[in-house]
Amino acid sequence: MHDIKFDPVPIDDLPESLRPVHNYWRQLKGDRIAPTWPEFDLMQIPLSMLRFTMVKDVETDPRAYRYRFFGSGFVDMNGSDLTQKTTDDMANRNFSAAIRASLDAFTQQFEPRFYRVTTRIGHQREEVQSLFRLPLSNDQKQVTSIVSIVSDHVDKHHYHEIQSTSDGWSKFSPQ
Repeated sequence: MHDIKFDPVPIDDLPESLRPVHNYWRQLKGDRIAPTWPEFDLMQIPLSMLRFTMVKDVETDPRAYRYRFFGSGFVDMNGSDLTQKTTDDMANRNFSAAIRASLDAFTQQFEPRFYRVTTRIGHQREEVQSLFRLPLSNDQKQVTSIVSIVSDHVDKHHYHEIQSTSDGWSKFSPQ
């Protein structure tokens, strides 16, 4: 069996390296629900983190998460560029469903979230990565885009194991 778990970490415990991005988001947000995509400048993300940054647009009918930006670090790990594709286009359908459920939960609120994401395949070693998500809203009514920055990312071998394993994911905790 396979597990993926999103454990929320208090935003106060955000690593020092991500604090400038959080401060930038808060400055853009002001008194609104969230900044808009047109005003969010990806170049405000440190270059060392941009490789492992994604921007997903939230489509509502039908519900989908389309990659607007898929960082080069993810392209290298994935073996292909998912820009303009959706999370449903990921190789592993069960993993895709877990990611989608996590995004569904995230879009129900308008606050940045920081997670420790743990993946485990079978009884093999666990891999933990840090995930920082920032909501964007073009209409100030709903989350219309999500900026995701992954640090402490899993190694390429573990990522390929996740993508190539077709049997069920036993647990998912979106928190």
